[in-house]
Amino acid sequence: MEGKPWETRVREMVATLCEEGYMAEYSKKDPKTFIITERNCAIARIAHQYQQACHGEMCLLSELLGAEV
Repeated sequence: MEGKPWETRVREMVATLCEEGYMAEYSKKDPKTFIITERNCAIARIAHQYQQACHGEMCLLSELLGAEV
């Protein structure tokens, strides 16, 4: 992701999320702000039992995108 434009990063991340079972999409709020929406949770059963899974996912997205998530 490093060196890629913001929208490319977001688009690629959303494509990866979709490949992993999430029904994800994004919208552009302004030139530097994007909203990623997940319509489902591919790890819901695990997340209900282990909330660390959600935290880990957010950290991974933040690191890969190089942005606050």
